[in-house]
Amino acid sequence: MKVTEAFEGNYIDALCVTGTDATLTIESVASPNTEKSADGKPIDRPIVRFKETDKGLILNKLMPSLSAWHTATKWMTGQASK
Repeated sequence: MKVTEAFEGNYIDALCVTGTDATLTIESVASPNTEKSADGKPIDRPIVRFKETDKGLILNKLMPSLSAWHTATKWMTGQASK
């Protein structure tokens, strides 16, 4: 059994992407506290969902993707300038 099979989850983690290249298309961005974890507690970080996978990516404040999340949110809501 692979480690990734033993610890399957709903979110992308290092085991999902180690040693692979992937191009993902942002489908949606959930604001903090709008989704719940398996134990029912709200997730206090933004979650990015992609068209190519059912797993989401939980962003943290150390990720450079946070500015991309902000831009993506503005673009998806029609607030970004072209």
